[in-house]
Amino acid sequence: MSQQAVAEKSGIHAQSIGKIERGHTTVLKAKTKRGLAYALDVPEAHLEAAAKGVNSGNYGRSDSGNYGR
Repeated sequence: MSQQAVAEKSGIHAQSIGKIERGHTTVLKAKTKRGLAYALDVPEAHLEAAAKGVNSGNYGRSDSGNYGR
């Protein structure tokens, strides 16, 4: 999914998505976590772990997806 697509689906500015991807933002506000979790279909806890560089294991919400593998 492109940064623009994530931005549109999450309601977060595309520049902010880029900063998060590049590691320039490591503390996520609650609204940002909710939006990203929704857009990426992952639990908010995974986003916290990823921002801190921690492996949160199998985090997919869907049984059909291979998230985190």
